[in-house]
Amino acid sequence: MITIRQNVISHLEKMPDDCSLEDIQYQLFVKEKISCGIKRAESQRATKQQEIEKKYKI
Repeated sequence: MITIRQNVISHLEKMPDDCSLEDIQYQLFVKEKISCGIKRAESQRATKQQEIEKKYKI
């Protein structure tokens, strides 16, 4: 299992050398929000996109 620290280090290694602290903070913020959203969708009964499209005939 990858630790949070290892995950951050891996993410930092992919960023350009001239990135700012704000760039790093933003990327980590976005990554955390996406991760939380995925966990919430998995734990709660999230409606799949295909079901929405079928329901509203998109």
